[in-house]
Formats: sequence, structure tokens, C-alpha cells
Amino acid sequence: ATLEGDRAQDVEREGNLIRQRVEAKRAKERQEAELKATTLLQRQLRRKEEKRLQAERWGSAKERRRAERMAQTKGVELPSLEEAHRMSVVQLRDALWNAGYPARG
Repeated sequence: ATLEGDRAQDVEREGNLIRQRVEAKRAKERQEAELKATTLLQRQLRRKEEKRLQAERWGSAKERRRAERMAQTKGVELPSLEEAHRMSVVQLRDALWNAGYPARG
């Protein structure tokens, strides 16, 4: 009877060990899947932000070229970046309006 009891305990212990290993493996797989999903989402968000910034840069460059053309036709020169930084908002707005660029603010 004790031999059967010992054998039953061994089988139960083995079963518990196998269940623990399987649970640990599944937990690790879930953790890896979550990390992969998070990384993918971060990559997608980064790409989306890069595209938005690129579109913004292209739009700004396009508007800058348009404003420069308008300024040339009116014989007005747009302020350089350094000059614009030294100007007040009102001065900058007026310079842009004179160049044909409808600035607000």
C-alpha cells in the first residue's frame, strides 16, 4: 500500500511540476507577445509622427516659396530667420503682410 501511495505522490508531484512549467512558459509567451505588440505600436506611432512632421515641413517650405515669390513681385524682401527672431510679433506680422503673406497673430 505504501508503494502505491508513494507512486501516487510521485505522479502528483510530476503533474504539478509539468503544470508549473507550462504556466511559466505561457506567462513568458504572453509577456513576449505584449512586448512585441508594444514595440510595434510605438514604431507605428513614430512613423505617423515622422510623416506628420515631414508634411508640415513640406507645407512650410511651399508657403515660404509662395511668400518669397509674392515678395519679389511686390519688390519686398522677407526677413531672414535671424531678423525674424529679433522682431516683435507686430513687426513680423507687418513684414509678412507687406510681402503678401496673410499672417495672423
